[in-house]
Amino acid sequence: MFAGACGGDSALEDELIGAWYGEGPDGDQCFVFCGGGRVFTGDRPCDDSDASDFSSSLPASFGDDTVTLTLEDRDPVTLTDVTVSGDTFTYNFFGGPFTVSRTTSPDYCSTRP
Repeated sequence: MFAGACGGDSALEDELIGAWYGEGPDGDQCFVFCGGGRVFTGDRPCDDSDASDFSSSLPASFGDDTVTLTLEDRDPVTLTDVTVSGDTFTYNFFGGPFTVSRTTSPDYCSTRP
């Protein structure tokens, strides 16, 4: 592991830093990767800043092609087969493939805990 260009702990984390939006297991899915192992996520558009599930960040750990999110009071959730190609982020979750695209980031990283 090495310190990445954006302050992440892995190359994959650095590639993902920013906001991503698209299809997910429950419909719309937003991920906002802030670096330093902080992620906001929810099954709604990224610009829904009043969403309660974006009120605090989730701890995340990064492998070569996995992202594990630690959800409060639940078992960790792992996204597998994670790839980033340009502005497209694909992942598998419970055996299903999903694709999200890089989008304009709301100011979550500096304004949320």
